[in-house]
Formats: sequence, C-alpha cells, structure tokens
Amino acid sequence: MERKFCDLHIYSDLSIGESSVKDIIEMAQKLDLSSICIIDHVKDKNKDNINRLKEEIKKQKPNIEVLAGVEINTEDTEILKRQISRLRETADIVIVSGGSSKINRAAVEDARVDILAHPERGRRDSGLDDIMARLAAKNNVAIELNFKMVLNTYRKIRSHMLAHMRDNAELVHKFGAPLVISSGAEKAFEIRTGRELASLGTLVGLELAKSLDCVSSVPESMIAHIKKVKGENHIMPGVEVIRKKESKKR
Repeated sequence: MERKFCDLHIYSDLSIGESSVKDIIEMAQKLDLSSICIIDHVKDKNKDNINRLKEEIKKQKPNIEVLAGVEINTEDTEILKRQISRLRETADIVIVSGGSSKINRAAVEDARVDILAHPERGRRDSGLDDIMARLAAKNNVAIELNFKMVLNTYRKIRSHMLAHMRDNAELVHKFGAPLVISSGAEKAFEIRTGRELASLGTLVGLELAKSLDCVSSVPESMIAHIKKVKGENHIMPGVEVIRKKESKKR
C-alpha cells in the first residue's frame, strides 16, 4: 500500500509564519502530502486566531486534508493548563512548545495534548527522561522531531541537537510513545516531502521504515483518533455511543 504523508506543524502568516494559507496548501499539494496541520502560535495569554484560521482553510477548498491546530508557548504551567482547557475543543491538534523541564513534564502528563514539540530546544540534554517518556506513552502524547530546528542550526549546535533527538528517539522506542517528524515550516518553500522529513529520522538512528512511519502511519493514527473524539458519538475517554445498524428486511 502506498504511504500517505503528513506534516502536522506548519505556520502561516496568520501566526508567526510568512506564507498565506493558500500558498501553504498549494505547496503541500505539489509535494504530495495527504494531510497537513496549519498552526496558530499562542504565546502565554495572547489571543488566538484559530477560528480565523479555520475560516481561511475552508475558503481555500483544499484537495488534501488540512487541519487547524494550535501551539501553546509559555513557561508557566498554570497558563499552559488554562490554554489547553480553552483551546482543546476548538483546535484539531494541540501542540505544546517544549524546552523547559517543567513544561515538558506538564505536556506529557496531559492526555489533552497531542504533540510535545522540540523538548530538547535550548538545553544541554534531550529534555526527556524515563519518567516523561513513560508518561508520554501512557497519555498518547507524541514527541516531535522538528526538521526546522536542525535546518536552522550549524556545526556544534546542530551536532548537539541531533544527539539530543537521538536520545529522545531511543526513549520513545523504549517506552512505546508516539514519535512524529514535522517540518516546523514558517514559509511555503520550507515545507518538505514526506521522504525528506523521514530523512531526519534516519539521521538520529531510526530505521528507514520507522522514520517513514513517523510521517505517515503515526500522524494518520493521531488524525483518526482526533476525528473519533470530535465525533458525535464520543462522550468522554473510554465512553462512546454505539448505534445499532438497522437490519435489512428480506
């Protein structure tokens, strides 16, 4: 079966990016991505643009699946919790911008979070430990390998970044947490094909098949779960309405 590739972390000019929603969608279609998520970046208590983003996506009538997500960027765990509570129902994907130990820990502890982005950012270690990796697996919080974080670093800094990503990939594999690879693109031309994104996985020690899963089957499963949770039959985690199919009369 042919793989379908996804990129769940792209910014538009409605947030901190530079390209329009239209240009992003057109580029993603040219690169044969089947699903993308355009992200609204919300820092601390700043007002979000998620509804405006959804309207703009709808207006484009895309030929691929385009989700509207949010990335929460704060160093305050209480603000993080309030923002997750406020935005979870509106956003298709909830990403937490990682880096500090307390934010990394708070993100993987919360099952309402979909992705912890770049937990190694600005650190001298990988940002994760065994406890956090185990929590990520328990709460189904995906750990992200961010292509832009590598693309925008050089020499020793890039070497350290890749080493930290390698450590996180090993932890994720050990405890069975989801791992995704995203572009983190801020411009349309920074968006990558699925196989280009997967090359980051091989750089940090993943087998090619596993790397490809990180941009195909893993994000696809996340999207399917989100659709199920947002469906009319979902009541709460573990509880949903099962409707009996009407039997056909002979």
